[in-house]
Amino acid sequence: MTINQIMFLAQQNIEPIYLVLSTYGGNTDDMFSLYDIMKFIKCPIYTIGLGKVMSAGVLLLSAGTKGERRLGRRARIMIHPIKSQATGNIFEISNELNEFNKVQKQFEKCLKKETNLTSNEIKNLMGKGFDSYITTEKALKYGIIDKLI
Repeated sequence: MTINQIMFLAQQNIEPIYLVLSTYGGNTDDMFSLYDIMKFIKCPIYTIGLGKVMSAGVLLLSAGTKGERRLGRRARIMIHPIKSQATGNIFEISNELNEFNKVQKQFEKCLKKETNLTSNEIKNLMGKGFDSYITTEKALKYGIIDKLI
């Protein structure tokens, strides 16, 4: 639904498009679909994070037009590695694990491109084995956002 709305606004030459995020995250396929549309359309997308921006939402927040990525001062930011509940026989699980590794690397590559985070910083945040909460000030320092509101 969000993708359709963004495409409609872009076709109507309504700019900038404001994308307000308050999310616990979601699956990586949906995240990358929205991310790709944000990068495909020509008009600027101003992102605003309010309340909670977690998991997949962190990449989407950071993917907004540089200089126009905002975050509420009391928002909660959380990042972690991708999650899955793979089931099946050993060969199916092994195949899924290979795919999860590719998706994780793709997520890290996109996050590095959109922020000031280095590969090591991203791995440290995601490699703790639990959710990593980031203060709003660190989100600004890491280049996830440009301004606090």
